[in-house]
Amino acid sequence: MSKRGTHVKSDDDDVVDPGVTRRGALISGAFGVGGLMGAGRGFNAPAALAATTTTAPEQLHLEWGADPATEVTVSWSVGGAVPMAAPMLAYSTSPITAANPGALVFLPDPEPLDLKAPRTGPCVTSFTDGQSGQTTLHYHVPLTGLKPDTTYHYAVTDGGEDPTTVAASFKTAPTGRASFRFTAFGDQGNNAPSPYTTAGVANPGDGNGAPLFHLMVGDLAYADGNNPPPVWRQWLTMVSAASKSFPWMPVPGNHEVERGVTSLSGTPQTTGTSGSYYNGPYGSGGYFSRFLLPDNGLTNWDGNSLQGSFYSFQIGTVLFIGLAGNDVIWQTSDFSQTKPAQYTGALKADPSNMALVPDESGGKPNLQTQWLEQQLRAAREEGSGIEMIVVQMHFPAASVDTGNSCDMGARTAWGPLFDRYEVDLVLAGHNHNYCRSLPVRGYDPPSGVTTKALANPFGTYAAGATIDTRRPTVTQTEPIMHDGEQTWDTSRGTVHLVVGGGGAGSTIGETIDPATGLVQAHPFADASSNAQAVEDAPWLGFYDTANAYGYAVFDVDPGDGPGQTSITFQWFSMPSTGSPTPTTPLEKFVFARMSGQMTPGVAAIEGTVSVGRTVTADAGTWSLPSASLSYQWLLDGAPIGGATSETYTIAASGLGKQLQVRVTAAAEGYKTTTVTSAAAVVAGGTLSPAVVTLSGNVQVGGTVTAAATPWMPAASLAYQWLLNGSPISGATGISYRPVASDAGQVLEMQVTGTANGYAPASVTSVPVTVARGQAAAPALPAISGTPAVGRSVAVDAPTDGAYQWLLDGSPIDRATGASYTPVPADARRQLQVRLTSPSVSVVSEAVTVEAVEFQASHPGFRGKAAVGETLVAITGHWSPQPAFAYQWLLDGKPIKGKTHSTLDVTPAYHGKSLSLRVTAERTGYVTRELTSAAHAVRTGELKASAPRITGQARVGALLHVMHGDWEPRPEFSYRWYVDGRPVQPETDSSKLRRQQRGVTGVGYKVRRQDRGKRVTVEVTARAHGYETLVKTSAATAPVRA
Repeated sequence: MSKRGTHVKSDDDDVVDPGVTRRGALISGAFGVGGLMGAGRGFNAPAALAATTTTAPEQLHLEWGADPATEVTVSWSVGGAVPMAAPMLAYSTSPITAANPGALVFLPDPEPLDLKAPRTGPCVTSFTDGQSGQTTLHYHVPLTGLKPDTTYHYAVTDGGEDPTTVAASFKTAPTGRASFRFTAFGDQGNNAPSPYTTAGVANPGDGNGAPLFHLMVGDLAYADGNNPPPVWRQWLTMVSAASKSFPWMPVPGNHEVERGVTSLSGTPQTTGTSGSYYNGPYGSGGYFSRFLLPDNGLTNWDGNSLQGSFYSFQIGTVLFIGLAGNDVIWQTSDFSQTKPAQYTGALKADPSNMALVPDESGGKPNLQTQWLEQQLRAAREEGSGIEMIVVQMHFPAASVDTGNSCDMGARTAWGPLFDRYEVDLVLAGHNHNYCRSLPVRGYDPPSGVTTKALANPFGTYAAGATIDTRRPTVTQTEPIMHDGEQTWDTSRGTVHLVVGGGGAGSTIGETIDPATGLVQAHPFADASSNAQAVEDAPWLGFYDTANAYGYAVFDVDPGDGPGQTSITFQWFSMPSTGSPTPTTPLEKFVFARMSGQMTPGVAAIEGTVSVGRTVTADAGTWSLPSASLSYQWLLDGAPIGGATSETYTIAASGLGKQLQVRVTAAAEGYKTTTVTSAAAVVAGGTLSPAVVTLSGNVQVGGTVTAAATPWMPAASLAYQWLLNGSPISGATGISYRPVASDAGQVLEMQVTGTANGYAPASVTSVPVTVARGQAAAPALPAISGTPAVGRSVAVDAPTDGAYQWLLDGSPIDRATGASYTPVPADARRQLQVRLTSPSVSVVSEAVTVEAVEFQASHPGFRGKAAVGETLVAITGHWSPQPAFAYQWLLDGKPIKGKTHSTLDVTPAYHGKSLSLRVTAERTGYVTRELTSAAHAVRTGELKASAPRITGQARVGALLHVMHGDWEPRPEFSYRWYVDGRPVQPETDSSKLRRQQRGVTGVGYKVRRQDRGKRVTVEVTARAHGYETLVKTSAATAPVRA
């Protein structure tokens, strides 16, 4: 009787799994002093690992569950066919010890591999190999409910009388917009370079630490010979030094299809030879039994669960999809049995667009292809949270290898989906080397030539006939310099990376079309006979013909907001001996979605949203700074006529409505993109009352007149005279004649302003005291002269009495003469003079003190108006000296944030006109703005050191160019010379003419005819906004034999 796995919390000491030693005894034996041991043999596996009778856990490896932030599966095996006595796993966020046994998971008895239902809980899977008859045992514990971005420690034990335990730790994935690292290679096996590539992904050469997980792109152990179990054991033991600490996520390759004694679906067979049958379901019993991968939720037409055949998972803003390429490829496997083609259902040809699509006619359409489209469609729906898509599959759609090459089955079945849903990266193996495509989307006209007569679902072709091989169309030939990094724009096209450098024997080989000088691809163009066609490959970005081995490192950066995810990629090329360990990548690029769908900023409204106020549109930060921005202001969602500038003064008609601004960015080669700010309710405006002054004869029987300067904005004014702060009935005109009862009382004028869209506001004059009436009062004084700062004014026709000059109705200290010279603080204020005789006072009408103009010369700036330069403001001569504010202008428009006296000229300014606006302010002076002459921004000059050549100048050696230090970082191209003559295309490996610019260590393989000659390299550097610069290295010593 099989027992189910049991999960026991660490605080429960009394739970005993039926038929298993009591929990306390297990913990004591497994996790006591000396009970823990390391996780195995490390990177250097022995040459052969025969089956054993021990039950010590080995071959530890991890896989993600459906949600990598909360689910991780721990898997291991035993060395032979003897099951563990009481297999158990403990895990905790602290190291597992006797004092901290953690949470425990007890595993059930072994059960044979059966795909009729997905494996979702702890299980022990046995599998009997169809070649050797050997039974192997594999243990799996899916851990769920884990905390995101958290390190967990775990230990597994066999639970025997003298238990053997191994321990390690792992980290769950982060959630939300998070950075993380992953690695990838395929085609590893148990070969001499394999331990070195394993060590490479565990500790990548850039020194920035281990990945969160690793993608194993098919052809894992090469266990498809006549004795698979020891081959699997050797490989898993070798990689466990890394796979015990971070998940390895594989996809099946052709070498995961093994010979055996079952039908395609896994049913045992009794007739025929073993070479005609499969080793478990779809030939992958060894693979399925050893890996417990995320469930895709599908049941195949034969009743098997398709768990582990293909799957997806999301981390942060990136969706990862793993595909089973054996299902759609046309090339056959390495063995004589029928390949598992279309094992998830039928595909049919759609001649209208040269695509393979799920065939509904027989009721069993290809489930994997349907599932893939569903995954991609959902990923590209708004709100999915997915910004980039990475697909891994073993068989390449873009490779120039002469042997395995690329496959029309993969191109026609899945290529259209990659195009339609704009997949960013496709990782493949199968070819044992490194190859990179340019971004591609869509297909060229028929471009292939058959090498022999062949037939495929789209037609029958004679040898030498032109055939449509679905050659990908190049959409970007040069990287874009973005934030100082060379960037491929994956919104324009998918980049295909062949990363088959895991350690299997090199398959490097290329052919060149003598007519075009282009490297050729050899796609499999026949669905049954391995027949190939030949096509020129203009889509080739780089093919490493110098070294077959290496590993890929990817660093995901989610950016500062939606749509800004990017992936930095590095390929570390590794010698077959593993030495020297690479520390500099052969290639390094950024992949980002830069065009087609421009990454928008977050639009916002700056300023107070109320009637009468001027607000400014903040467009946010866009991925393309040089994009042209336009604006449209909205009220309750409707455009405001004429409101199309960056600023908007809110009219009274907007009171209580929703104000927004719509920002549209346009640039050549990019989709026009529009974003709209959040809405803000327009509040009532605030009136700015002006000063109220009183003039006239402030005595009983006299006339007092109020005057109010203009309000901002213009308002309707109502007047009310106050006596001792209380309104005087009926006194609502601008003049008032005090009556006898007013004598000795305090008189004021209150002015109230109202305007549509504004709250009412009131202002009161400076109070005055009403004198008793006299028989006669002196005439009102008048002010003569120009009332301006620094200019003297005087009482016109002065008379006997005392004078007091007033500012805004209040006395000016010590200003008691018949004349007064306004000071700067008086500018724009109301000036009056009061004449007091022994018995009465009279006050003049108010005049406004004017500010004065600066004496100034036009500003300018020092420095060259060229990219990469720094400009310094020159204000010119001003008198008197003011305070300055600066605003740099591009094509006459303000550059946001550039308000300092210096400006760094960026490539975004190239070809446009720069000028400087200087604003001068000083109390008492009219604020003045002056703008400098405009200057066109010229190309800048790159700053560089000379390149140099590394390596030995001998026949057959590989020379590398180190480009040195450049500022800013440009893109590079290279041309090699021998004795001053350029290496010609017919003798130069074409990879050197298409290798990616900007790569350090790009090489030249020294030829026999170079003996006795000197080699130089010419480095050409290009950067947007800068003059192209060419530098030549020093020559090598004469080439030796």
